[in-house]
Amino acid sequence: MQFGKIAIIVTGLTLGQPAVSQGVEAGQCARLLVAISSDGSVVAGSRAALADSVQSGHSIRVGFGLGEGETSGYFLTHWFEAQFLTVLAGHVFTQTPIIHRQRPQSEDPDITLTSEPMRWVATLGTNGRLHSRFLEEEEIGHHRVDSWWCLDGS
Repeated sequence: MQFGKIAIIVTGLTLGQPAVSQGVEAGQCARLLVAISSDGSVVAGSRAALADSVQSGHSIRVGFGLGEGETSGYFLTHWFEAQFLTVLAGHVFTQTPIIHRQRPQSEDPDITLTSEPMRWVATLGTNGRLHSRFLEEEEIGHHRVDSWWCLDGS
């Protein structure tokens, strides 16, 4: 599959199961609890291990992949320390931190902020879904993403 370049980080499609492990190969994860494909299936680990860790009070680091790179892998991955976690019907959900809108550029790798004041937030779940919005707008985006849920090793 080939996708156009992502100009704003609210749209994204993932490559599927072969790419799911890419985020953890980069050493971003102290201990992988579960890797989730964009279709919501478990690729590695288990949702139960994640839910148990959350309910035991462990710090969780979460990553997700957006878009397709020019050669292989994701266009980019985002990682954050989960601050707000919910366990619901065997799944775990979190909200991303609120960030200022940014524009990634892959030709000359850089990320700039937009001049207009726009804040972005999303929910991410072990069901493979990311729901996002700019706080200044009413529209909510719905995306399928690969994600990695890890014990935070910091």
